Amino acid sequence: MTDVFRQMTFSLMRIRLTGLLAVALVNLGIGPVLAQEVVLEPLLSARNCTALLAVGDKVLCGTYPGGVLVMDRQDPSVMERWIGGRELAGNQVSGLAWSGRNVWVATRDNGLTCVQDLESDPTFRQYMGSLGSSNVTCVTGTLIGNSEVIYYGMDGAGIGKVTDGIPGFLFSANQDGLIDDDVNDLQFLGEDLFIATGQGISRLRKNIFTDQNSGLTSLVVNDLDLDLDGNLIAASDAGVFRWDVDSEAWVDLGSIGYGVTEVASQADGTLWALGQDSSLNGFLYSLSGATWVEAGVPYPNCSNIFADEDLWVGGKVLEPGMDSRAGRAYVSRALPDGGFESWKSESSLVVNNEGICYGQDGAAWMGSWSGLAISAMGPEDQWRHIYEVATEENDWNGLSSHGDNVLCMSSGTDGTIWAGQYRYLWGSGVLRIDPQTMSSDLLFPTNSGLGGGNMLNILTHPDGPMIFLHDNDGGMVDILLDTDDWEGTANWISLPQTFDAIGSEKQILEALVERRDVIWFAVLGAGLIRWDINGNQAGPDDELTWRNFSDDYWSAPVTDFFDSRGNRVSDPKAVWGMDLAPDGSIWAGGTGLVRFVYNVSDGSVELLEHWEEKTVPFEDGLLNNKVSAVKVDVNGDLWVAMSSGLNRLRSRGGETTFDQWIDGANYLSSASHRILYSPNVVAALPGGTYRRLAIDETRTRLLVSSTLGVGQLIVEEGYDEGVQVVTAAESLYCYPNPWNPAGVDGSLKLGGFASEIGDEASAEVTIYNLEGQLIMPKKNVTAGIGFWDGRNRPGLDVSTGLYMVKITWQGTSIIQTLAVVR
Repeated sequence: MTDVFRQMTFSLMRIRLTGLLAVALVNLGIGPVLAQEVVLEPLLSARNCTALLAVGDKVLCGTYPGGVLVMDRQDPSVMERWIGGRELAGNQVSGLAWSGRNVWVATRDNGLTCVQDLESDPTFRQYMGSLGSSNVTCVTGTLIGNSEVIYYGMDGAGIGKVTDGIPGFLFSANQDGLIDDDVNDLQFLGEDLFIATGQGISRLRKNIFTDQNSGLTSLVVNDLDLDLDGNLIAASDAGVFRWDVDSEAWVDLGSIGYGVTEVASQADGTLWALGQDSSLNGFLYSLSGATWVEAGVPYPNCSNIFADEDLWVGGKVLEPGMDSRAGRAYVSRALPDGGFESWKSESSLVVNNEGICYGQDGAAWMGSWSGLAISAMGPEDQWRHIYEVATEENDWNGLSSHGDNVLCMSSGTDGTIWAGQYRYLWGSGVLRIDPQTMSSDLLFPTNSGLGGGNMLNILTHPDGPMIFLHDNDGGMVDILLDTDDWEGTANWISLPQTFDAIGSEKQILEALVERRDVIWFAVLGAGLIRWDINGNQAGPDDELTWRNFSDDYWSAPVTDFFDSRGNRVSDPKAVWGMDLAPDGSIWAGGTGLVRFVYNVSDGSVELLEHWEEKTVPFEDGLLNNKVSAVKVDVNGDLWVAMSSGLNRLRSRGGETTFDQWIDGANYLSSASHRILYSPNVVAALPGGTYRRLAIDETRTRLLVSSTLGVGQLIVEEGYDEGVQVVTAAESLYCYPNPWNPAGVDGSLKLGGFASEIGDEASAEVTIYNLEGQLIMPKKNVTAGIGFWDGRNRPGLDVSTGLYMVKITWQGTSIIQTLAVVR
């Protein structure tokens, strides 16, 4: 590809630019260029340690599904975190490797990441679009001559190769003779590559695969490693084996009584083997002579070991009362006396998430789809959890069960947290949580005024009552008037299920308090229904007559929206999200997005604007038509959650601007996203399918829930009406462009700083080639001063071609292209 580009003119380069950059920019892990005034903080669980590696003074713990924990060897309690969409390609880490030059991170959800300069100033290059599969199971690497050679294994797709940072050949069972396409581990022995699978071991020598199973008593091989003497060691379901180079056969080193999942060799010569039983309990053994001797483990659940001068053990901690599917990742180091010192991750316990809310104290709350836990992150980033099932032994404090999905949450005006746990077929109930003590009350139809146990949504009325929306379980809308007195039925009302009220449909998806005395309901299959609690003759300041249904006014359902041409748009009978615009109009999203005004006098609806899925590159529109939630922030901007990511609609001076946030996996898996959007939209969202939005009282913080966790967005308050939002870095540019380093123009320069600060401004500029390789990093770049002479880090002239320039200033970044023409 490089040779082709050397022959191209600048104009031809520009024609080819879009397709080439689509993968290259994503591989650099560069987030959204527009709307950088938004800070995105993934609130991910680190449920289990899935990989371990120690390099120099750094210890790395790969986790599921929370990226990599980076610890200091001398003080492992000091942790930082690498996450997908920011540093890494993905969050579900499956392998870690040191090539002798760089660290490589394999992830099951989105490919590979190369980490350069680990111990000084790490830089990250992500590989997501050119690997053969994004489900990468393992990685290994070595230096052969001056080249870094990397191989990675995939689930169902064989192995791939990366040489000096450039992805290359793919190898599979059908085409190349690999023993199996489901790869468990890889290991170099000299220049030979050994591949472990569930069908045995392949060896790749000079591009030829051969099966190497002689001597194995089980073909299920889980791990490969080198011992202190350079011998290849294999961990299998039958035990541990050593490769004999002379006989080209495996020598049985014995069984530990369990299937062996990991082997590691310590610097003192000790060979370690980790086995697991059917309950995933770990058993650690060391080889003494010809005998395997059991050692202790820090916690019952052990899944990984790594050894250098120290022995490192990782897994997950199950606190008393936790479901076995939950847990917290830990890393332990063996002590000379046989004990361990351990460090646990501090993060959410919630992986698959839907219900979210902010507490009155600003804490971010999230609940598990599987009912395994409810977690809260306080203003000081301190985590609190509920994970036990309520029983008589714990005074009935806890979850209703492990298995009832936490679909919805809301914060009461008194500071309590309300969470609905949903159980298919027979229903569950609601938790009333005291955030100070983390104690909970359980509300069921049998001990309260709930008409049913399955909640689709919970809404807090500004006066204090809690409104519960049901899913086809006997109730429809229940309202608790006094939240301190929930037992029995005295303080509860249920809205009439009649044709001239809420209707007879059984799924209430969403509700919106338009004003204190008016509430809208989104009823699946029926439409949008407006309830005036006191009737049309009363005002919002009058006392609310909750219990008197005779003065209520119910609108006829809004069943259609029509555009100016008379076309139906965005079905109001399938609305999942509503919120108020700053002017009092209503946003509603479901099968598209609309903003409308309701005329109380005649029941008519005026459609102010509507948006549907973007289908043309240079027109505005939504990521897709499956809107799951909408929220309006402090600036009046609308946030829209859809299955694959987020849109934000910013209206200034009569013009609407769309911003997008998409995680890397959703971006690369969608052909339309790759065509319609720049890779700059890729952001550090959790991934998976996005479900709900929650917003705090200040409307400056939002939560978005997904099947893989929660993301928090912090919005900067304050825009001038009619002024286009421009990020700090967005005005900067490199010049001249095109540029001839040997020409009269001299060195490359940076421009675009405001005149009043130009002399004082200092930016960081990083230059990459189209393969994503780092060419030259430059710090403290000032306006108009030449900062690059066209040579790479080794001091060689770069060739004619296109390059990517990342400019970072005042915490924001932008990507531009540079044409070098010699």
